[in-house]
Amino acid sequence: MRNIDKIICQIVWNELPFVLNFAVQYYKDYRFLEFLYMSNPNIELTARELEVLELLSRGFSSKEISEQLYISANTVEYHRKQLLRKTSSRNAAELIGNAFRMRLLELDA
Repeated sequence: MRNIDKIICQIVWNELPFVLNFAVQYYKDYRFLEFLYMSNPNIELTARELEVLELLSRGFSSKEISEQLYISANTVEYHRKQLLRKTSSRNAAELIGNAFRMRLLELDA
């Protein structure tokens, strides 16, 4: 990636986070947008959020996740909403895609 791209990423993630929503709507270089997603140093997920994300990526329902992790379905929904917010996702499918792009999830070998 060019130095200017790295500088723009630094600005977007550290000083102007609202720019990303604008960029997603109007910036046409999707490879650069993927780089922005993957380079986000500010994404901090809790251990429980990572567990919920992993189970979601494997197709578990909220009820199944609650049974697997011994937590209430309401708690699972809370973690899902937090994951959607932190990854700027609108739904579970976009959440999983963004999580892979951000390298929060990896493909099993």
